[in-house]
Amino acid sequence: MSFVKMEVNGIIIKAVELSTGKRLLQVLTDDLGIITAIAGRENLGKTNKFSVLHVLMYCRFVLFKNKEYYNVDEFDILNIFWGIKDDLKSLAICQYFCELCISLRPESTVSKDFLKLFLNSVFYISKNIKNLKLIKIIFEMKALSLCGYMPNLIYCCKCGKYDANSMVFSIDSGKIICDDCFSVESGMYAVHITRGVLYALRHIIYSPLEKIFSFELSDNALKILSNLSEKYAKYHLDTNFKSLEVYNRL
Repeated sequence: MSFVKMEVNGIIIKAVELSTGKRLLQVLTDDLGIITAIAGRENLGKTNKFSVLHVLMYCRFVLFKNKEYYNVDEFDILNIFWGIKDDLKSLAICQYFCELCISLRPESTVSKDFLKLFLNSVFYISKNIKNLKLIKIIFEMKALSLCGYMPNLIYCCKCGKYDANSMVFSIDSGKIICDDCFSVESGMYAVHITRGVLYALRHIIYSPLEKIFSFELSDNALKILSNLSEKYAKYHLDTNFKSLEVYNRL
């Protein structure tokens, strides 16, 4: 039986060794969203290529599909992101990104942008040229926004005020409320944010991918925004991420 082959670019976000000696991969791709693929030595010839397939490897895959899974016929390595595995905090954050991907399950309609966001984030981490906490915040909020959890940050949801020295971000509704309108009843899960934090959030959510990393924040603003983005992800995905817990303990 002959199978139609296809080519996709993608990064491995999970790899599991099977008792059969094959490897079960979850791959974030540019066209298909997240796919499950089987890689085995019988498909990849007598080379040692099979042994190097691991999480965070970005490849061009040649696939064919049977009834249940995609099968890896061959692949070319595009990037391995050297340096990440040498730093425990960087590795924990990248593993957290993989967990977020699996929870969000980005659809094919947004997979190109999602993959670009993932690759850019991992690249900055591997090169150590951006604050790690800032990269985490950007990835969390932009990834959630791409997958249907975009907050509304344009104005106070009660009075329409666009700007203030401080506002409140509602974790459950994803809306902002000015101090004049805020009450405890406005939202049990609320984080008070400064004008600078609000502007940073707006930049992440509404800027094109090419520009979202083009800003810096003070240590205090990073702390506030990191707390907010973690709460937002955990609340809307109803998940405690093990790799995030590891990162926060390091």
